[in-house]
Amino acid sequence: MVRNYIKKNGLESKYSKEKLQRALDEIRAGTITIYKAAVSTSGRESTTFVLVANVAGGRAPPLIIFKAKNIWDQSKAPPEKEYPGSENEVHYAKSNESECIEAELEVFESVDENTMPNMNKENEIEEETEPNIGINKWVIVKYTLIKGHKYYVGFVQKKKDDRREVKFVRRKGATFAWPTIEDVDLITADSIVKILPNPDISERGIIHFDFKFRKMIIL
Repeated sequence: MVRNYIKKNGLESKYSKEKLQRALDEIRAGTITIYKAAVSTSGRESTTFVLVANVAGGRAPPLIIFKAKNIWDQSKAPPEKEYPGSENEVHYAKSNESECIEAELEVFESVDENTMPNMNKENEIEEETEPNIGINKWVIVKYTLIKGHKYYVGFVQKKKDDRREVKFVRRKGATFAWPTIEDVDLITADSIVKILPNPDISERGIIHFDFKFRKMIIL
């Protein structure tokens, strides 16, 4: 007796009772293992393996049938084997630095493309050209992006030809503070749009400028 199986892709696989019986006899005679008997017979290996093992009275490894998943999920373990919460639980230490980054993202995500030109115009009213800026000065630095500008406050540490090494602070409401991770950049002098008065710095490192930033969005 021959049983035919048609797969969804149209390919046909089959096995016969005679071949299974022959494999069974070889297993009982000890001339072949159950696994090799399964591999040597026609048909899908896993299906034949189970059939031969059952006929031989042995125990075959259980077949684990997974539910159909998206290709991106194929490397994941089945739900019952997953570590609880491994997919949705993401823990991280939320430092002051991460809060500053989140605040920065919130500011620019909330800006509509239509309002960007107006925002830039308001900011540019406050700008001044400072080509001869020296070291040990607090400044406002402008970064030009595709859709607007970003303004940062920093301290000029070094002067290298027409460039300045600036160490930046992060804004926290009406004050500023040094970020957890040092933020230093080498910029051109024409990126400096304002020299600020020296700030008051508290024992805890809170930096306050006696300067009205008005509508300038300082990050």
